[in-house]
Amino acid sequence: MFKVVNMKRKLFFTLILSSIGFANAQLTQLNEPQVGESVLLYVCDSAYTNASSINGDGVTWDFSDIKADAQATTKTMSVATSSNTDFYGASYVSEIPDFISTFWSSDVNTRTSYGFIFKDPSIGDIIISFSSNQELLMNYPFDLNGSLTDMYSGTLTNQQMASTGTSCSGNITSEIDGRGTLILASDYSNSNVLRHKVSETTSASITLPGVPLSVPASVSRVQYDYYDLSYSKFPIFSHIKISYDATIVSGDFTLVLSSVEPSSDNSNPPSTAGIEEFELPSFDVYPVPSSGLIQLDTEGDDGIIQIIDPNGREMYRLKTVSGESHYAIDLTSLDSGIYFIKVIVNGKVAIKRIVIE
Repeated sequence: MFKVVNMKRKLFFTLILSSIGFANAQLTQLNEPQVGESVLLYVCDSAYTNASSINGDGVTWDFSDIKADAQATTKTMSVATSSNTDFYGASYVSEIPDFISTFWSSDVNTRTSYGFIFKDPSIGDIIISFSSNQELLMNYPFDLNGSLTDMYSGTLTNQQMASTGTSCSGNITSEIDGRGTLILASDYSNSNVLRHKVSETTSASITLPGVPLSVPASVSRVQYDYYDLSYSKFPIFSHIKISYDATIVSGDFTLVLSSVEPSSDNSNPPSTAGIEEFELPSFDVYPVPSSGLIQLDTEGDDGIIQIIDPNGREMYRLKTVSGESHYAIDLTSLDSGIYFIKVIVNGKVAIKRIVIE
């Protein structure tokens, strides 16, 4: 239970728990969040450590110095009834808005995932459905040292990259790797906390229409969820990192969420924040399709423009100059077909598809 010293701090939980005994905390079907329940969590500095090396019994995870993201953002984690036909058989969907939606079902013995939708701002939603072979998430009851591995298969879809229903497969390791005390601020300490770790990698080959080629793609997720089941059925702290690599474009996206409001000390702002990772370079390219003579309008920052073929090879490169926002690019020497134009500014990447006729 949270130990409150400073009453000005607030916890924003919207669910009221029934009187279930949690003296010996373990994850079971009885303490899953139910449809309609939700919790408001604070977005924290995404550069903060995931404390992967702190595991075992009687450990202490000290996140008391974590900072808020630059915008003091909050997200409402919620559970609803699943109605998405891409995840046929799933009963529920757990959602973190503008990041990930996970589709699942359970019984007294197991919790099973039917897949997820990851909202990638650079190339659109990535829909991974475990339609052929579902993913086992937990064997109930799941307690300290509980661990499982499983293999799954289905389809991966990303319409912006022009792939539809590409076969995919992957593997997961799910475990309760720690139990102990979680410190979320100098005046908040939780004992008897369980940490659930998920490591998952999905692989596929994305086929591009009109091009007799495919490119390898992978989506990896490492997620740590901290549970104080005497207080909430939802995690009270989460560290989620999703990595995407499709040869043509790749990126890492990290989201850190806390039930306790972190420091927003403006004299020492966070080095980066999960929401800031989604602020990608903005540009327009036209006409599409074209004969190879294209126009590109940018925000006028220093950066790089690249033209990439479906095999991930760089076919053209141009350095952008601060204050100059319009570029005329001659690609008439390239063969007809589909290409990808990338704009890179301060290490952040935006990508669009172009067609040369």
